[in-house]
Amino acid sequence: MKHLPNRELGILDSSTDFFGHIYKGDAIASFLSSNIESMNQSNMIALYGKWGSGKSTLMRYIGTKLEKGDFKSLYFPAWEYEKDENLPLSLLHFISDETKTSKIGVVKDLLKLATNASLSALKSITIDAGVVKINPKLFIDSAKEDFEKEKDKSTYNTTKEFKKKFIQAEKEIVSKLSKKKLIIFIDDLDRCEPENVLNLISIIKLFFTYSENIIFLFGCDKDAISKAVQHKYGDVIKADEYLEKVIDVSFNMPNDISINKLLYHYFPNDITLNGEIKNTSLFLEHFFQSINFTNPRQLKKVLNKFEIIQNFKNQTNSPLIQSDLIPNIIIDNTGDLIETVFVLFFIVIYEFYQETFSDLFNYDKKIITYANALIEDSKRRNNTSSLALSTAIAHVQTNGSTLKSLSYSFNDINKSINNLVISNELNQKEKKYNSYLSVFSPSNYTNKYNVAEIGMSFISQFYDDKNSEGEKKTLKFCEYLWEIRSDVLMLKSDYKMIDFFRMCQILL
Repeated sequence: MKHLPNRELGILDSSTDFFGHIYKGDAIASFLSSNIESMNQSNMIALYGKWGSGKSTLMRYIGTKLEKGDFKSLYFPAWEYEKDENLPLSLLHFISDETKTSKIGVVKDLLKLATNASLSALKSITIDAGVVKINPKLFIDSAKEDFEKEKDKSTYNTTKEFKKKFIQAEKEIVSKLSKKKLIIFIDDLDRCEPENVLNLISIIKLFFTYSENIIFLFGCDKDAISKAVQHKYGDVIKADEYLEKVIDVSFNMPNDISINKLLYHYFPNDITLNGEIKNTSLFLEHFFQSINFTNPRQLKKVLNKFEIIQNFKNQTNSPLIQSDLIPNIIIDNTGDLIETVFVLFFIVIYEFYQETFSDLFNYDKKIITYANALIEDSKRRNNTSSLALSTAIAHVQTNGSTLKSLSYSFNDINKSINNLVISNELNQKEKKYNSYLSVFSPSNYTNKYNVAEIGMSFISQFYDDKNSEGEKKTLKFCEYLWEIRSDVLMLKSDYKMIDFFRMCQILL
């Protein structure tokens, strides 16, 4: 089995680095190691990347690299503490427990102070033009009452003494570890509520403002933070300004990643397509890139689902599996590449865009919608010719009739297109090929439908600001199908389009 776990990898090395992240990890680790002394005042670092982009795996890799030098690496699971009102205390206890320093005198004193400091002091946070601030005196004074009976601890009533104790405790921790710096990776922010992410980052910035030996590296989605800032502060504070004030140094996960190595893990063999030998992983890489589907976590989920389909295909003798439910997909070095592409596409839509998946097979609704669009367009143009209108509607129905039934096989559809008699009408076959594309065009559509367009021009008219993410994926798939139309039209298969729906519903 080629199944890969859809979670962070335990070890990132040349054999498991499917997305080329090692280069980024080496660069970040090198930067931190080379600038270790200058990080005293720049201890808030962000690694920005979308959910599922591999931030957790990369942070583990960076931490392992740094531990070979002057750093001690710790990993704080943010989502477990996102609603903790006294997060600084939890973080201090986490650090002392992980470093086994809770019994050291100065660390013990600091923990006791943080425990007795009232929550009202921790809430004395203000936001001023994007700058997070705290009044240290309020924090110290809140602890003063709890320590009033302990005269030997009264030195905590000034900011100066607090800072002194904090730095002493920090140095004791690092010294015990025989390291120069402690780096804490704040992970799983993707699992936190946006506003809690904002609060967590801000309060760490505030509470550890005196830190000289601890560095925090956050793995987070910049867009999610920006939306949280916008939601909480509106136009008063701009998201970018907020992040610039709170985060000292930032890095980004690679956007234009290569997915070929991951695909090669699942599809290592070449395949013959219409008499030509194709590199399967490269062919499929182009498909996934064409529909803008390259998120590592989502991609692994789709490929693992495809592996499930492959396993079912190998069990077609089982009475539980219908033999005609799965097309001729690639298994080892046999199968059809185009049918494999269709299956992968339907898995993507079924797993991540359920509403779009259901909409694809409501073809009657689509025909009615497009016909109504033509009627409205005709009214706007004051074209009341019943003949022109009826001709246009008939054209819509004819264009979709090939697939309206959805019970026709690929072979039937391709015959109907390839066997067209050449007439005086230009691009007759190309227009009929729109029937392929119409299956994946949106049903909830505007009023600019032009039945005379072909190919990319036909597809482009469906793009709209109101397109859902699923509709955008299906339109990208239309563009891809137009690009490979010569291969699609040579497909000889008795598999029916409606069976993709059945396959997903029954097997996935």
